[in-house]
Amino acid sequence: MIFASSAAVYGEPCYLPIDEAHPKQSLSYYALSKTTAEEYIQLFSKQFGLNYSILRFSNVYGPGQNVDGEAGVISIFIDQLLKDMTPTIYGGKQTRDFVYVKDVVSALVKTAQIDSNGIFNISSNTEITIKEVLEALMKNIPTNAPPQYAAPKVGDILKSRLNNKKAMNALQWKPLHSLSEGLTHTVKSYKNKPSAD
Repeated sequence: MIFASSAAVYGEPCYLPIDEAHPKQSLSYYALSKTTAEEYIQLFSKQFGLNYSILRFSNVYGPGQNVDGEAGVISIFIDQLLKDMTPTIYGGKQTRDFVYVKDVVSALVKTAQIDSNGIFNISSNTEITIKEVLEALMKNIPTNAPPQYAAPKVGDILKSRLNNKKAMNALQWKPLHSLSEGLTHTVKSYKNKPSAD
């Protein structure tokens, strides 16, 4: 079986880049749900011989991502900029490791094709601040509204970057889309999306 897990299981990193051996510390109910599912899978494997691959995704983004609720920051920023709203940055110095959705799909396909029991980080293995992401988006979506800044959200992780070397070696996979390329495709998809009004 293949389980889609998350970098959230690592919590605040002890070191960067984060490898699969990094200690797990749940800082949210979402992270706890992923950690619990991983442990169930590993226990089931020990007891019944289940073959499994656990893929821990970094911050996935791309066309079709929901802009409501706890959606990814990239889709939220794009939605705000296209509606000529003032984007809000909570903190801004936090770093994230964004991976394009097509690279995630590629990793899932590779995992299904290869006998690869284990846990793998699926990421771009790059680090960028939230502020820099918004600046990159504003080059694709010009706006006269400067961003407004607010205090970082409680429990927000300061830095994140996942080491993807294990996945690259074992799954014969690598991310092919740069952040710049991925943002361009994502912005274009939202611009072409029919209005719900």
